[in-house]
Amino acid sequence: MFEHIGESGVRARFSGMLWRTDPTLRTVLTLNSERQVMFKPTTAAWFPVMIAATGILLIAGCEDSATGIGPENQLEVTNAADQFQFQLTALDDVTDRRGYDWENTGTQATIDISQAISGGSAILKIIDAAGTVMYENDIADDQDGNTPVGVAGTWRIEVVLSRTTGTFNFRVQKTT
Repeated sequence: MFEHIGESGVRARFSGMLWRTDPTLRTVLTLNSERQVMFKPTTAAWFPVMIAATGILLIAGCEDSATGIGPENQLEVTNAADQFQFQLTALDDVTDRRGYDWENTGTQATIDISQAISGGSAILKIIDAAGTVMYENDIADDQDGNTPVGVAGTWRIEVVLSRTTGTFNFRVQKTT
């Protein structure tokens, strides 16, 4: 059932309820002041613009100038039983992760670090054959020394760079 009354105050009867439409706001009002919004032109007009702006912000927010280790960083790794060496140069806002299995026939290791890191972080983590973390520090802190006593066998050496700038090298060897 439908009833139409005039252009500015259209009345319609749906399922026994009396409704009044407002053509300017494009809304439907019940005569007992219960309001139900069918369509708002401002929302429809701005919707594509809001979607485009959100997409641009998401893309810009995901953009990251950090890069991984490249040939210009001259990565050098020596991984021999009881001696491990790692060197990187010319790091410029580098984010990367490297991990190596290293054979340590002893139960302890000596760490010697030389660094010139001017930004970011470079975490060195050493894990013994039993999975116990023996050493975990930022290479920029330049903390040489010995690990605690651990389990001989295959140890794990991990280097985690986060927006690192600078140069560093370190040596890990079996403590005699």
